[in-house]
Amino acid sequence: MILLSLLVPIAHAITDYDWYTYNKNFLRQGNTTSDTYPVVNDILWTFNCTGSYYQLANVLCVDDIVYSIGINTTTIHSIYNKTYAIYLLNGTEKWNASTGGSDDGATYYENETGKYLFIQICGFLNPDEKKLICLNASTGSFIWNFSTPPGYNGSSGEEDGGNPVVIEEENLVITNGCGVVYAVNMTTGTEVWNRTIGKTGWADSAVTYLNSSDGNKYVYVCSDDNLTCFNASTGKVIWYNKTVAPLFVSPMIANETVFIGDTNFYAFNATKGNLLFKKILLATMTSSASYDSVTNSILFGCDGKFYCINATTGDTIWLLLLSSYSTPAISNGYVYFASESTEKLYCYNITTGTEVWNINIINIGFGYGAMTIYKNILLFCASNYNLYAIGSINDQIKVTGDIITVNVLSTLESVIGIIFMFITISLLLGLIVYFKLKGA
Repeated sequence: MILLSLLVPIAHAITDYDWYTYNKNFLRQGNTTSDTYPVVNDILWTFNCTGSYYQLANVLCVDDIVYSIGINTTTIHSIYNKTYAIYLLNGTEKWNASTGGSDDGATYYENETGKYLFIQICGFLNPDEKKLICLNASTGSFIWNFSTPPGYNGSSGEEDGGNPVVIEEENLVITNGCGVVYAVNMTTGTEVWNRTIGKTGWADSAVTYLNSSDGNKYVYVCSDDNLTCFNASTGKVIWYNKTVAPLFVSPMIANETVFIGDTNFYAFNATKGNLLFKKILLATMTSSASYDSVTNSILFGCDGKFYCINATTGDTIWLLLLSSYSTPAISNGYVYFASESTEKLYCYNITTGTEVWNINIINIGFGYGAMTIYKNILLFCASNYNLYAIGSINDQIKVTGDIITVNVLSTLESVIGIIFMFITISLLLGLIVYFKLKGA
């Protein structure tokens, strides 16, 4: 029994460290409560995403593997566009997959059968390329793809909403495809149900999921001018609310309240859809919101502004005159975000609204994707073709300028541990063979 426990691999369980979908989880809250966070602004490594004009979508990190999902606007059919798996430890490539189209977002999922990436491909330059792809997350090999039809009559056909949700109990992957919401069987890639929500145009919005306290499961999807709530199991429309202007961001849920914005910021009851508060922004909301449970605050970017507001009342706690298109990430009382107006990445104290550090990134551009935090590392894709890893990896790697020094003692301890494990297994196997021969 001891020998079997040593030889059988133990499956990785999703932890609070893992950033497995856009803005961390299916509530799209963008925060981690783990006890580690990026405290230094040193660049650990960069990875050049060859073939991508810029990384429009999200960066995932699960079990020390980074998944970089990008967009290529340099070719009509984007046949060279790639999804990358990268080792967090040193920034080297594990595999890449030519997914075609423009990768709009991804979700990582694993169960006893394997590890999977569900990637939404949008028709940014070619509407015929719209599809949902399932990849083997370990190897990058294709498993299935589901082509999303042209969709609602009146949609521009240029964009799909990215970042699907996976509902394990229902065996469903739900995604927003050009005015139509699709539920797809996660094993076979076949359609289960679809519902039309209206013209999407440039509404590049992730699907948001709530397993509610009322016993029901809901998904929330944006179109150009409305937010719609569906029953996740059946696709039945529960409620919808029209907004003043097109929605460019994704819904976020905290305390069973849905938050979304255009030129105003709205809070809706998640199950009934009634308006709880409306905050006038006088600017277009340019990033999705993230939530800090410790201070009960919501943080997001607008055109020329970066807000921290109270999640219950909508009152402004503090405000910066900085543009930000990247969805912020939150950890241990700090918020991380990028600004294309200053070409800097910032870390701010959420309680005080004061700057902790910043780092210059030339041609940071419109980083439409989200910040990602994994342990002590901040991951972010810029418009200069590069994926950045900023911070340090626990106590094993410390960064000073451009020089990476490795804690030799920690590495030696790891090697000794591996050698000891193999010696133990060899001794156990030897004893088994000995007793079998003796018994014969």
